[in-house]
Amino acid sequence: MPDRIHKLSDVWTSNKLIDNERIELWNLVQTVWEQVRPFAQRRGITVVFRSLQDVQDLPTIYGSKFWLTKAIEECLQMVVRMSKDRASITVEHKQLGPRALINIHNSSGFDKNLSNSTVLGSIKKDVASRARQNFIGVELAQHILAIHGGSLREDKSENQFIIDVPTGAPMNMDAAQLEIQQARRYAEDLAALMARSRKKNQ
Repeated sequence: MPDRIHKLSDVWTSNKLIDNERIELWNLVQTVWEQVRPFAQRRGITVVFRSLQDVQDLPTIYGSKFWLTKAIEECLQMVVRMSKDRASITVEHKQLGPRALINIHNSSGFDKNLSNSTVLGSIKKDVASRARQNFIGVELAQHILAIHGGSLREDKSENQFIIDVPTGAPMNMDAAQLEIQQARRYAEDLAALMARSRKKNQ
């Protein structure tokens, strides 16, 4: 895990973060899943993809395909890590006005030891640091989605996580510059923290 975080932080200053490419989100999600599939298969976890609208009619989004790929990969890996063995996951695309929602639903429920407080919220003192490190990349994913005007949230009642991003016209990149600089600094600080932790455990 620390190696992956260092790799992310090393390329965080790349200009790819402020790219404004035209992206077909639904195709991107399915492509990213192919990278996560081997990890899921080792635990007998299956996935079903479902779009509530005709795929040909889905609007596109704009932003950095490079960085959105990394953010979506972290989200999918998070769901697999939280799932029980042989779980069934449904990945659903829903268009809600000018926003695209990717609902990642686990019909079997998640491991109760890996709660919202571990993944998206503040970390409870009794949560093992190892569990924390398993999800540290999700925090970077949240920053990437926020820069694109989106978010990652949890719906506990439905056992699902939701990726929410705007569609339509390209986002205002000028307004995102400060957030990008803050996110870069965050990644650098996070990498330094992980490096200190690794040295301490050696």
